[in-house]
Amino acid sequence: MTKTTTVNITLVLLGLAVPSAALAQTTVPDWARKVRTGAPIYVTTSAGESVDGTAGQITSTSMVVSTRSGQRTVLLDDVAKVQKPDSAANGAMNGALVGLLGGVLSFATTDCGSDLIAPTCQAAAFGGNLIVVPAIGAGIGWAIDAAIRGRDTIFDVKRDKGGRRVALGFGPRTIHARIAF
Repeated sequence: MTKTTTVNITLVLLGLAVPSAALAQTTVPDWARKVRTGAPIYVTTSAGESVDGTAGQITSTSMVVSTRSGQRTVLLDDVAKVQKPDSAANGAMNGALVGLLGGVLSFATTDCGSDLIAPTCQAAAFGGNLIVVPAIGAGIGWAIDAAIRGRDTIFDVKRDKGGRRVALGFGPRTIHARIAF
């Protein structure tokens, strides 16, 4: 026997020795990794039912949601949409960017007059227009976004037709494949 034949036979025998259960394992979908345990969550099933509560354990087949009326287990195959409460941080960011744009335009059009006071005037214009105005914009953006109760979509079956993710093997040498149908 040659060295190549011995290696091939060894690999085939090793492949046969791996339990079939390890080869058929499915992992948690990518979107489920974005769900934090203990965080508020809004789940819509494929039947249109809303399950609102706190995210619990997520397995390869189901997720647990603690609702006001008790714990509910929702099969991942039945999940149509998963949402979380909108953060006010994106409103603050948008407000700061709008304020910065306004501050830059205001700073660019500031006329400081005579050369004697120009450095002091420019420093004041810089501080007022490029630091204070964006900070005020961030505060306004945060307040507006906090007042509006929005939701961020984590998963929507209409948007994500990614199929199933299957893991072959075990440990750090696991091969992941996505099967779309």
